[in-house]
Amino acid sequence: MELALLVVAVIAAGLVVVVASRRSAQAALRERLSFGLTPTEGDADADLTAGDYGLRGLRRAGYHTALFLGSWQGRLLVAGVSGTVGGASAVLQGRSLWQALSFAAGCALVGMAVNVMALHRQRVRRERAIRRELPDVLEMLAAIMEGGIAFDAALQHVVRDSNLRHPLYFELSVMLEAMRRGRRRHEALRLFGKRCNLRQVAEVVAGLTQADQSGASIADVLRHHAQTLFREYEAEVQRRAERLPIRMFAPMLLTILPAMFIVTALPSFLRIVRVMESIIQSR
Repeated sequence: MELALLVVAVIAAGLVVVVASRRSAQAALRERLSFGLTPTEGDADADLTAGDYGLRGLRRAGYHTALFLGSWQGRLLVAGVSGTVGGASAVLQGRSLWQALSFAAGCALVGMAVNVMALHRQRVRRERAIRRELPDVLEMLAAIMEGGIAFDAALQHVVRDSNLRHPLYFELSVMLEAMRRGRRRHEALRLFGKRCNLRQVAEVVAGLTQADQSGASIADVLRHHAQTLFREYEAEVQRRAERLPIRMFAPMLLTILPAMFIVTALPSFLRIVRVMESIIQSR
């Protein structure tokens, strides 16, 4: 009976998610029809601004999965599945109904927390990869342009000899594709900054856009931003190194200090115990 109630609750939650998703899709379709069937100016670059542009296979499926899990429908689904698994395991162990419901609620909260932490970790990993590689890319572009090659050709050379599975090089390939489709350089740079969504990239895009409009040397701007980012990365590494002794205190307290106590103090302690035993026996 208790298991049947849990199954009914899960089915009801699934129906709520399905109904909400269908209403959202209908609202989006109604909004599109209200503006007419002819594409607007923003629809011309919809394929470039979309987050799944250029992704194939598992990468595209992973992007849409992460996008769904980041929505409230995905979080509700994760909570429902986690709660169902927890409640079913509690029922199978012979727990009471209230204990099963409490355990199901706890599992649902844990599932939602794990989902949020996993998505946050994925986003942080992507941003960190872009920040680490950006100074090298800017330095490489500046060196190529100082050899007499234009910005577009230098960018094409960098993208051709890079791994497109890296997020930064992938976004650069999208920017290069935008310029091939007839976009102006500042529009492609703005698209690059929008897709990366990072402060460092936004500063580089602003500097390159200003240099492009004023006729200044793009190579000098690239080298200046590369040196600035190198200094920022060096300062970040130094801050991490300064915090390292504090972070190492707990592992040392739990691992190294007990071993040192066993090696140094234990023989003396055993000797004292033996002396005390001999004194007690002599009396």
